[in-house]
Amino acid sequence: AGGLDILEEGRLNAAYSFLRGHEIGGAPTKVVTDATGPFGAEVAENFEDATGSTIYNREVYELGLIGSNDPLIARIESIARYTDYIDTGTTDNDGRDRWEWVTVPRLGYQFWEDTSLFVQPRYTTRIYDSKIDTVGNEKDSSDYELLLGGTYDYSGVTYLDFGVGVIHSDFDERDFRSITGIGYNVTALWNVTGLTTFTLRALRSNAGSTDSQTKLVQTDNFSLTWDWEALDNLLVGATAGLSLAHFLPDKTEFDSVGVAIDNRFDTTQTYQFVVDYFPNEFAFAGLSYSHTVRRSNREANELSKNVFKVRAGIQL
Repeated sequence: AGGLDILEEGRLNAAYSFLRGHEIGGAPTKVVTDATGPFGAEVAENFEDATGSTIYNREVYELGLIGSNDPLIARIESIARYTDYIDTGTTDNDGRDRWEWVTVPRLGYQFWEDTSLFVQPRYTTRIYDSKIDTVGNEKDSSDYELLLGGTYDYSGVTYLDFGVGVIHSDFDERDFRSITGIGYNVTALWNVTGLTTFTLRALRSNAGSTDSQTKLVQTDNFSLTWDWEALDNLLVGATAGLSLAHFLPDKTEFDSVGVAIDNRFDTTQTYQFVVDYFPNEFAFAGLSYSHTVRRSNREANELSKNVFKVRAGIQL
């Protein structure tokens, strides 16, 4: 990753990353716990015949341009991500491989020294390597979002960024209905002291699904994060998150005896604790633990997960 100051009022950012990771064993149903990133909620997937752990390779390309000429503020960010799922035993994962592309421009106007208003559209598209699913439907989908909002920054102590608007999602498959709803994105930051910060986030996002009946998942995410600079080279943080996922069906589902099935609702709680240590300006190390619990009105989709992570690296 890197940045280039083009002019005093403009900056160009670019980044590339590669990740090789794995999903937990069993059916690879995505846990929608954090939609605060550029790609929003993960695609919700459910394959009953999948076993073991699924390995995947993921590449992310980022490009952003930020400029300002008081009182105008403009920026545009474009991020592309490709995920390649490796086949596991007799399970063919090629149908899950996909590109995801997000473009987010923002145009704002600073009315007062610490307050500005903005308009922010967002375009998201998902393009699968295999266009057709197992029942003959096209899987590609797109989201269109338009938010109107503002920012408030009080001397670096209190910062608020909020937007409210409309999200519209549709699919290449004509049999899948388009859905339009209210969207929002809120970030509030409070520097209680010079060493302690609280961050509150709230976000609604849409994501596609590979479920045979449900092609869209609407997720409301809320999180509260505490960061503390315990020492000059030791940072401690904790996050509590709540995710409410509503799987919107394309048509009414029925069980084996012909009784209508309620829509699927998932509630996911996530708790995370992080410690980062910087022995010097060229090295870093960290330890994190997260606990995730998902409850659903369909018990087969419930799960709990514990993740421990240790990392270390160098920086130039």
